[in-house]
Amino acid sequence: MELAHLFDKALGFMSACGLTIDQPVMNSIEFWTSHECLLLPYEQAMSDKDSTSGLWYDCSAHILWAGEGTR
Repeated sequence: MELAHLFDKALGFMSACGLTIDQPVMNSIEFWTSHECLLLPYEQAMSDKDSTSGLWYDCSAHILWAGEGTR
């Protein structure tokens, strides 16, 4: 019951801000992915050369990082 109450509060806040279900922003979502690039063969397979710039891009995620596991 607590979860339903929290949803109700959130929907009330959105309504007070002027957001309605009819607005396009309420019918879509942006989804971003990220991971630490630990497996070089996987990252190589997911890399592609841009045909317009000639630069290489890793297409396995929106944000890649090198952290403690990659050292």
